[in-house]
Amino acid sequence: MIQQQAQNNNIQLGMDLIRIQTPDPVWTQAQNAEATRLWAKFFSLGNTSNLHISIPVDWANFFTFLLLSPGTFTWSKQLLASKLRQCLDSGNGYIQFSIPTSCPKK
Repeated sequence: MIQQQAQNNNIQLGMDLIRIQTPDPVWTQAQNAEATRLWAKFFSLGNTSNLHISIPVDWANFFTFLLLSPGTFTWSKQLLASKLRQCLDSGNGYIQFSIPTSCPKK
């Protein structure tokens, strides 16, 4: 006769609490206004440049600030010139950037 062994099927059920934070609209508007002002001053198409790139709207603020930092300017410029930029498309449109040859001085 085969003895059946009692099996413990230990199952752990857990719950993670995730706080969903909605961005403060005033802070978001202030960031967008500052990024737009910086884009107009340093990266608008009126500026002369060798490199003209379309950046998805959702990534424009991010790259505006990266391109204004001497430590990340070259890296971000190379990334935007690569084919990886196509992976950033979010379907919300593009902003035209005219990227200078060196990091702008604020």
